[in-house]
Order: sequence, then structure tokens, then C-alpha cells
Amino acid sequence: MIVKAEFFVAAMLLAGSVEAGTLPMCEAAYKAGKANIRAEYRNEQAACNAMRANAQTACTDTAKARAKAARAELKYGYCGKPAEPGKALQARR
Repeated sequence: MIVKAEFFVAAMLLAGSVEAGTLPMCEAAYKAGKANIRAEYRNEQAACNAMRANAQTACTDTAKARAKAARAELKYGYCGKPAEPGKALQARR
């Protein structure tokens, strides 16, 4: 699951990069990306629920951070606004 999320973020960076000279993604691709992020987050949450105490909290926080970063990258690929790369980079930290 972790590898899938990191691969998805990397793919979105490459596919949606306006700086690379490609066009922004269409609305259907954006909605599909959001659904994919949501599904991946739910899978990670299900795995976290099997853990106990501090491990569960850390896992949940990591899952939330990954989803937030993936959404920021997706939004940047869709909108391509000049302010979005900064937000995407902040979300990854």
C-alpha cells in the first residue's frame, strides 16, 4: 500500500506537471484521481485499525499526510496555478 501511494504521487507529478509543458488534466481524470486517493486512504486506515495504541496513531497520521500530499499534487496537476506547487511541496513535508 505504501509503495502504491508513493508511486501514485510520483505519477501524478509527472502526468500533471504544467512546468514540463503538458496540458492540465481533464475533469474526469481529476475525479478519478480523487477517487483513487480516497480508496487508498481507506485501505491504509483499515490497516491502521488493526494496530494498537501509539502505532495506530502514527499509522493514521502517516495515512492522512500521504492523502493530503496526493490531493495537493492532484490539484496542482488539475489547476496548474502558480501558487499550487508551493502548496504541494508544503503538503509533502
